[in-house]
Amino acid sequence: MNKGNFHYYIKVRTALNIPASVIYDELYPVHGDQAPSYRTVRRWAQWFREGREEIEDEARPGRPITETTSENIEQIRLLIDDVPHITIEEVQEQTGLSHGTLQRIITDHLNLKKAAARYIPKDLTDFQRAERVRICKQNLAKLQEGTWRLCDIITGDDSWFYHTQIGRKSSNAAWVRRGDSPPTVVRRDKFAPRTVFSIFFKSDGPVLIHPVERGQTIDHDYYINNCLRPLVDEIKRQRLSYGTSRIKIHHDNGGEHIHEDASKYLESERLTIIPHPPNSPDLSPSSVIYDELYPVHGDQTPSYRTVRRWAQWFREGREEIEDEARPGRPITETTSENIEQIRLLIDDDPHITIEEVQEQTGLSHGTLQRIITDHLNLKKATARYIPKDLADFQRAERVRICKQNLATFQEGTWRLCDIVTGDDSWFYHTQIGRKSSNAAWVRRGDPPPTVVRRDKFAPRILFSIFFKSDGPVLIHPVERGQTIDHDYYINNCLHPLVDEIKRQRLSYGTSRIKIHHDNGGAHIHEDASKYLESERLTIIPHPPNSPDLSPCDFWLFDII
Repeated sequence: MNKGNFHYYIKVRTALNIPASVIYDELYPVHGDQAPSYRTVRRWAQWFREGREEIEDEARPGRPITETTSENIEQIRLLIDDVPHITIEEVQEQTGLSHGTLQRIITDHLNLKKAAARYIPKDLTDFQRAERVRICKQNLAKLQEGTWRLCDIITGDDSWFYHTQIGRKSSNAAWVRRGDSPPTVVRRDKFAPRTVFSIFFKSDGPVLIHPVERGQTIDHDYYINNCLRPLVDEIKRQRLSYGTSRIKIHHDNGGEHIHEDASKYLESERLTIIPHPPNSPDLSPSSVIYDELYPVHGDQTPSYRTVRRWAQWFREGREEIEDEARPGRPITETTSENIEQIRLLIDDDPHITIEEVQEQTGLSHGTLQRIITDHLNLKKATARYIPKDLADFQRAERVRICKQNLATFQEGTWRLCDIVTGDDSWFYHTQIGRKSSNAAWVRRGDPPPTVVRRDKFAPRILFSIFFKSDGPVLIHPVERGQTIDHDYYINNCLHPLVDEIKRQRLSYGTSRIKIHHDNGGAHIHEDASKYLESERLTIIPHPPNSPDLSPCDFWLFDII
């Protein structure tokens, strides 16, 4: 098939409301590398949906340019200077140059590279940067001069603790046979139970741990009465002779921490407040040590994990600087006994690390790697997060409903143009785009561009959106603080939706219309179902605990 035949096939399948992903999956198994890329299929499908009739490529303006000339280099430089985020494909469309020529000009002649934007918590002003440097230097000088001692500093911080810990992704990695699927870990739900703690600690451990009751706001009165007063009492109990003398308190610039009443109370108890640099991240001592070692010693530097482990041992009082003798004699051979020993260790704990096996067996890292990969045929697979650990009944029900819905489509009982999908989504007032979309061309050696990370308290609004294959039917903004229960859903979403359908389909009304929404409590409530049935709307069953498979995830919400 030539290019025109591919375009004609895409045009016909798009007219039948076949998604671009399905069209690509039909073409690739038959034509292999000759098939157009998924991006090309999606782009042509979009053009045909918008009404395009021609199946031939449009002629590019001007004559084809294929040489690396000074005019071309200058043209590309001006394009990139004008839009640093421009892609090679966009430059290709505007210049007619081949991908290889563009790559060569950008990398070899303009000495540029595409760098992904680095997210930063906040875009600091010049004053805030200068203030951060001033405060850090001032605090460091007092520690170096001996005016302050680390053992006299109490740091306070608040943090959420989830009742169930799932660990980081790397800690859930496990040894699996090559070709086997990776282990799964149930992803933490955003509504998982958690508790906030106010914790105050010194260099030798915690001083006070205060759990905050659910729903309680930590304002300055609560902070003084429930955190600072118990903290001062505990300090006086631990230091009977000295009380709060020479003690320094260090907490961040939260509103309750820097409130005038809180500062006055600490001063009345003779506690010195250490100024905190504005918008500063937490700085771990172990990361500072590693950053000092690596520039000097390079690859001979111990790993960050080793630095962190030894720093922890020294904080706990260790004096020796030599490695402890490992039990038993060193074993360096790949023997059947060693292989069996390692197999038993991994069977007992699939998440065990090579370092832990090394400590228990005395084998070298290379020998262990060879035994695990060559003899046991294992690899370390990172756990794959899943939204929920489904029961056997839920898996069977998901398969049954999906097959039932698919069969109804294939039989022609349902048509895509008759289905109205409903979904709720948060929309932030300010969009920052995905990380890849913020990538920009920078000179080699220059730092990457920065993008201010969205604050978790950034203003946002919730929309209930109902749409068909040809676009939105109803968009309903939900007022701030409003809970979507079944009464609200019926009166403010379903009633207007039915009215809009009847307005658009004067002759047919709600006849043959199917409504598809997920299994949220408001959606499957008995009253909501009865109302939809009274309006002759068919409810499409939704598989239990299924991810969203609706087009809104791919185009609708991004466009809005």
